[in-house]
Amino acid sequence: MKLKAIAEACLWLPGFAPQEDPIAVLGESGQRNAKILPFPGPTSNTVKEKAPAKPLWPRLDASVFTGLAGEVTKFEANLAAIELLRKLEQDDRQPTVEERVTLNRYTGWGGLPQAFNLEQKDEAWVTRAERLKVMLSEREYAAAHASTPNAHYTSLEIIEAMWAAVRRLGFKGGRILEPAAGVGYFVGAMPEEVARNSKATVVELDRITAKILKALYEPFGVAVANSGFEEVRFPEGYFDLAISNVPFGNYQVPELRNVPYANFLIHDYFFAKALDVVRPGGLVLFITSSGTLDKHDERVRNTLASKANLVAAIRLPNTAFKRIANTEVTTDIVILQKPLAGRGSQKGWTRSVVLPESSPIYGVDYRWSRHEAIYANQHFAENPQWVIGKLKLVDNGYGKSTGCVFDGDIADALQDRVAMLPEGIYSTYEQNLESGNVVRLSLTQQHRPGYRVIDGKVYEVVGSEAVLVSAPRKTLDRIAGMVEIRDAARKLITAQAVHDDDTLVGV
Repeated sequence: MKLKAIAEACLWLPGFAPQEDPIAVLGESGQRNAKILPFPGPTSNTVKEKAPAKPLWPRLDASVFTGLAGEVTKFEANLAAIELLRKLEQDDRQPTVEERVTLNRYTGWGGLPQAFNLEQKDEAWVTRAERLKVMLSEREYAAAHASTPNAHYTSLEIIEAMWAAVRRLGFKGGRILEPAAGVGYFVGAMPEEVARNSKATVVELDRITAKILKALYEPFGVAVANSGFEEVRFPEGYFDLAISNVPFGNYQVPELRNVPYANFLIHDYFFAKALDVVRPGGLVLFITSSGTLDKHDERVRNTLASKANLVAAIRLPNTAFKRIANTEVTTDIVILQKPLAGRGSQKGWTRSVVLPESSPIYGVDYRWSRHEAIYANQHFAENPQWVIGKLKLVDNGYGKSTGCVFDGDIADALQDRVAMLPEGIYSTYEQNLESGNVVRLSLTQQHRPGYRVIDGKVYEVVGSEAVLVSAPRKTLDRIAGMVEIRDAARKLITAQAVHDDDTLVGV
């Protein structure tokens, strides 16, 4: 009988013999009892002292750009800013209020390729190009020259509209990322309420531009990285908001990591990486090339849609950047929100479709171009109210592309679109903790990605946090059941690895 009992015991894995209770033998899975760190907020026994107001930078005002029009004027303003920067570095001091105006009038070299052409026929521009080459170091000159295709700065009216959109969505402060900052127009125009409750981190590739950025905002606590966005390593899910006018062009960034978006064009890359470093529930508001939404290849949009939901997209007129950046280009303001569950679910903006001639935004002249189709994102085809102007075929220097033509006031039109955005959809990290939408897990343990059941609710692990999953009840019950099976299997594998004696069923 003794031999028979031993033989029978060997047939059953630990905890799974006919008379055994797996939970009693193996213990609970641990998923339902994950350690939850308390939210470090004020309690009834503590009094939270009001933090002293931090000093804020002088807010960027439209008067700074008075008279800043024309290529020569912008060139001279750029040189004046560089000369002042040299003086500030030599004196080792911060700029005065008046000197900040000079630095803010630096608009970069986008649209000014003649500033680097020493062999052109225009002698006046040759002289200017020679002045610039003498003023910059070899490394600075190379970086500035390389920036001419995409260093197009953003009009203040567009930036202010984007901040108005942020506030309407419910954002009042947090960790903010500007991954293509220029000299910091987005930071400079940040509403005071947001600035006082935020920690801003900015990234700028060009060396001279980054130095101006540091002179303007580093003394006020803004973290400045002089680097390409692809080179900076931020923690996953760290930021609450990413906002920028990202560089765009038909080229890729030198991304060395094995990430799914490594071969995306530069403007699409910025979206994908931003969604990695923005937390669940956070926002991404970028100005981008119309190609992000309109291109025939849907792979980029499918990738973005798997990570985020489209809150809104606003098609801007071709002339939106003409005054300050000296360029006509079709662009969009794209607003994404990373869902709490960690996955996007809306698919109505991943397709590029033929715009019907009956559409109110169809602007083709029938006499000449009726036979040529206009392609636009499904979002614009189904929601024409988000297009400021009409879509028509224009010559972009390489061939025909879809442009957006508008004769009205862009600032007023943007204000109307901002008023159409949903209100209060953003919730802070602290609000998500308090409501149970996010649970902090122990920082002393490694947490596998996947699902957990905590207090009877299904969560998805993101880093050291668990995010509440929003799904139909039937789906949640199914996930919870699969979690129990998975955890029992893990316990079983662990028991097998630790004990080599199959007779030890009480492990």
